[in-house]
Order: sequence, then structure tokens, then C-alpha cells
Amino acid sequence: MKVAAFPPNANWQTACLGAYQNDDLYVVACRDYVDGQIFEAWHETAASPAALAQVPGSDTISILLRLDRNPSTEAIGAFFSVNDGASWTALGASIVKSLANPRLAIFIGANGSTSSFPTADINWVEIVANP
Repeated sequence: MKVAAFPPNANWQTACLGAYQNDDLYVVACRDYVDGQIFEAWHETAASPAALAQVPGSDTISILLRLDRNPSTEAIGAFFSVNDGASWTALGASIVKSLANPRLAIFIGANGSTSSFPTADINWVEIVANP
């Protein structure tokens, strides 16, 4: 997913790409503000969310978020790029997450501020299936 612009400036402001089964079973890659500017991956199983990784990063334009899923092993890896995909940074290790008929999720929101609501400009989203 390409985020053309997203300038978070208060806790819990987020723009995320997710592989989603339901509200208790998903994996996301995000550009967040959580006590500072970060990229983050997290997942949830049975109503227990857990962070996979947090990487400091202050980029607010031309951000790429990516999830790679291996259907045979059910492993999902989260990545981000700030140079149009020339290089990718892993957000922690892959996690095995069995998702039955996963759906694409885009989540923008979760704001700890009552006066700052940054716009998230999503340029495109792409799903690629390997043969």
C-alpha cells in the first residue's frame, strides 16, 4: 500500500495495512505515532494484541507498507519502504498466523488527540498472488 502522505503527531494516530480474518485474528503493518514517530507491526489472536516490532521513522510522504504471506506455511511478514520500494525494512520476524479466507484491511484512525486529525492520503493498494 502506498501512503502518499500521513503526518501523525499525537498518540495512536495510525495508518495500517492488514491481513484480516476478524477483529480477533489479523496482522498489520503501520505508520504510527506511539510516544514518537514509528513504523510498527502487530497482530492479534483471541483478543490478545501483541507488537511484533517498532522501528523509529519520521517519514510522512511516499511510504510503502507491505505484508507477505506464504500460503503453505501461513507465515506473514511485515515490511516498510521509504524509497519507493528500492529497499525494504522488515518489521520483526514473520509470524505464523492461520487466516481462513483473509481479507485486505486498511485502517486509518485511533486518535489520542481531540484537536489534531491528520489526513491519510492513500495512493494505491495492490494484491499480488504468486502462481
